[in-house]
Amino acid sequence: MHSTVIVTGASSFIGMHIAKYLVSLNYNVIATVSKIRCKYQGIQEQRLRVLENAGIRLEQLDLTCVDQILKIVDSYRPQYWIQHAGWAQDYASWNFDFERAFMLNIKPLKDIYLALAKVGSRGLILTGSDTEYGDIPLPFKEEGYCKPTLPYGLSKLMQSSYARQLAEHYKVKTRVARVFIPFGELDNPNKLLPTVIERLRSNQSIGLSPCTQSRDFVYVDDLVEGYHSLMRDLDRDTLFDAFNLASGHPTSLKQLLTETVWFFNKPIELLQFGVQPMRENENMNSYADISKAKIILNWQPRLLEITLKQYLSSYGQGI
Repeated sequence: MHSTVIVTGASSFIGMHIAKYLVSLNYNVIATVSKIRCKYQGIQEQRLRVLENAGIRLEQLDLTCVDQILKIVDSYRPQYWIQHAGWAQDYASWNFDFERAFMLNIKPLKDIYLALAKVGSRGLILTGSDTEYGDIPLPFKEEGYCKPTLPYGLSKLMQSSYARQLAEHYKVKTRVARVFIPFGELDNPNKLLPTVIERLRSNQSIGLSPCTQSRDFVYVDDLVEGYHSLMRDLDRDTLFDAFNLASGHPTSLKQLLTETVWFFNKPIELLQFGVQPMRENENMNSYADISKAKIILNWQPRLLEITLKQYLSSYGQGI
């Protein structure tokens, strides 16, 4: 059995996949959830069932409670802590609850770092976001400045900045994974790609925006390998570092959805582009420079044309 890893936010899409991947590598994974098990329903319940079937231990953890943080660290003495839990509701809107995000995403970090320092943990991996960059020239580079345009992006940038300070103060090595747009099995069914696939199942049309905006998509199976690379990178002397985990290439939503229709051999007319308006404050282009991850982490995701087909194949050819 490998080292012990605590993964917070286990009911989330990425958190579940991180925990599942690490246990497949024989790590002793402790996955945390914020509510009692019976309170989870729908896609979150499905994810937790996957983890339980993989033999992963679930622990309830309220990150706003100092005593609970200290207790779980003292009980398991983790070599690694992957901080993925966070408040993200309405992340693309000005309705985002910034105060709640501060209480859950930022404030608990001090207690986590203090607890990890006491048990001699090897380090912490923090989930960051492409929204930290905001309105700056493309492609986004880790060493450039950030100018987030929405409250969620600001909260994630504050989280990363605070983690840098705490890493230096408590001497706990830290790596930030600036994640772009992940997709894969057990994703949120309300996201664009899963929604379109479900409509295609029943030959229903779907009204869309022009979908001319470009995004940087990364398959979740490749993404979690990136997290593992960050864990290994904690062996480096550098105390704090941030890495883009992305494909490194822009893909328009229209192209992504068109290829999905072609894969299932459905009429392109089912995609009604331009029926809906663009979302307010929509960023038209976002993609990463991943040369740093390639060189330092020796990590490189597969091409989207390969991973998209792998993902769509999981639905079966005959929908």
